[in-house]
Amino acid sequence: NCNTEEDIMSNFKFISEASSLYGIQDSLQVEDFLEPCNIKMLLFALHLFHTLPNYIPQQTITFSCQLHESVTKDVMLTNSTAKPMTYLVYLEAHKNFQVENDFIKLDPGRSFNVSIHFKASLSRPLTGRIIFRNRKNGHYKSGALVFELKSQVLGRFPLSNHLVNHVR
Repeated sequence: NCNTEEDIMSNFKFISEASSLYGIQDSLQVEDFLEPCNIKMLLFALHLFHTLPNYIPQQTITFSCQLHESVTKDVMLTNSTAKPMTYLVYLEAHKNFQVENDFIKLDPGRSFNVSIHFKASLSRPLTGRIIFRNRKNGHYKSGALVFELKSQVLGRFPLSNHLVNHVR
């Protein structure tokens, strides 16, 4: 519950930072939160209702390997439209996940493989997300493509082998 103006300002700050980070376009100003109008708040809620489901991961990409090994998986992006598309790549994951490209431009009818690298330095499961946001003329046009990333360390190789002939 927001009891003070500071609470409202704090909530507005969090909402606008998250909206900016994920490329969710909204036109609300701080005044709209301080003196809310029912119609504007309803339109904002409706906008979020239609936009936020795009950020539910479509698929989980599992990186299975031995400890201290590396695995690379590819995600193919295809532009089936008649106009060029630009994707901004946002990796929200443990530092063991890495992606080479953070900006991808696709010409009409073309495809591009985005390589995601994982280095297994920890045996516990690691997770993350990769988000592809379509950007056109400075605005985000279509829904985001989101994939869940998950590591699965199957075991480890021995550091050295010793042959023992006799045990007392």
